[in-house]
Amino acid sequence: MEQSERSIGDELMTTEEVAGILRLRPSTIGNWRKQGMGPPYIKVTSGRTSDVRYRRSELLTWLESRRVDPTAGVSDEVTP
Repeated sequence: MEQSERSIGDELMTTEEVAGILRLRPSTIGNWRKQGMGPPYIKVTSGRTSDVRYRRSELLTWLESRRVDPTAGVSDEVTP
């Protein structure tokens, strides 16, 4: 399948790329993974090494699920 045929949301990204998007250190992403936190990932094993990849669409969904709206539940009424 050529790049133009693939959905951009299915793009696989490295830990370094995810860290760059989130403006965090790659080690933070790795620590989250070890603690069972962070975005969903895929283990890609080749021989004795194991690499990790993230789907862009899943990263964005995970990120949106952590969105906080500070005005949610705030009333426009002023209580004396």
